[in-house]
Amino acid sequence: MEPFRRDPASDLAENISAATIAKTSVDSVIDSLRSAMNPVHTIVELLSLLDIDRETDVVVAAQELFSNLLAQRLTALRRQLDTVLPINKPPDEIPAHIISLSIHSQPWRISTLHGLASVCSRWWRIIITTPSLWASARLSEKPELAVKMSKELPLTIHVEEAHPSELERFIAITRPHAHRWQSVFVEAHFTDHLLHHIAFQLPRLKELRFEYTANRGGRGRESL
Repeated sequence: MEPFRRDPASDLAENISAATIAKTSVDSVIDSLRSAMNPVHTIVELLSLLDIDRETDVVVAAQELFSNLLAQRLTALRRQLDTVLPINKPPDEIPAHIISLSIHSQPWRISTLHGLASVCSRWWRIIITTPSLWASARLSEKPELAVKMSKELPLTIHVEEAHPSELERFIAITRPHAHRWQSVFVEAHFTDHLLHHIAFQLPRLKELRFEYTANRGGRGRESL
């Protein structure tokens, strides 16, 4: 729970009160300008250019204040709506499990997570606070984000065919977390160059699989 958290109802009441004051100020300025436009007197006779400039500044400031208050009110209403939507009623464990099932068979997990995070603010919060959803690092899909968001959980490492520089970058990102590597899946040409890159201690490794293209064009698979 956040310390010194204010009551949303109190914040809402203050926002409405401030909005009312801002609207009254705008109305007052507009009435003053209208009265100054009396047919008997011209604006130049009643207000100097400096006065007009000052009144304009007041109107602009009041308009900005009113816009900010409306934006705050809209945010508060959206939060209230989130609390009553059916999708937000089950405990967090249920949508977290649904999200996990949704990305399990997807090769592009992080892209899928980004899409699911747009469902609602609650799903977004669950996704960014559930490390297990990020515990799969793929060479071609923001591996730095995966190792960061997965905290200290075991990692599944996916390596696809890539330019040597991209492979070196991927290893540079994931090697500091070698103690977390649990499963490694390699889909690339089976070469000594690749083996050289992963020739370091992996104390937690349980599964190692190579899928490679043979010299004659066929594909092979080796699992350890």
